[in-house]
Amino acid sequence: MMIKYLIKFVSKKDHADTLLDGKLYMNAAAYYRNLEVGQGDECEGAISHNVKIFKNDDFYVYCMYAVQDNDLNENLILINEKTINDFKCSNGYLVLIKYDEFINMI
Repeated sequence: MMIKYLIKFVSKKDHADTLLDGKLYMNAAAYYRNLEVGQGDECEGAISHNVKIFKNDDFYVYCMYAVQDNDLNENLILINEKTINDFKCSNGYLVLIKYDEFINMI
């Protein structure tokens, strides 16, 4: 499987515009761990997803949703409702970026 696109789910239009302007907003891993259940990742920043051992809570991360080639169906991206709900973005925005272009920009 290959990553084709990256999606950033955001709650505000100005956050989407900021990303489209090439600016990344990051937060410490502990911030994402402490988000409400369903949105936060309790293993964010852990040295393993099996053991919750954290080396540095101040380690900044940038999270995006990866769209792989098997997520595409006739040029449509299939995102299930649970994913949208997990990102708390049912009334928000998403920014779609081609994976290769993002990697080249970084």
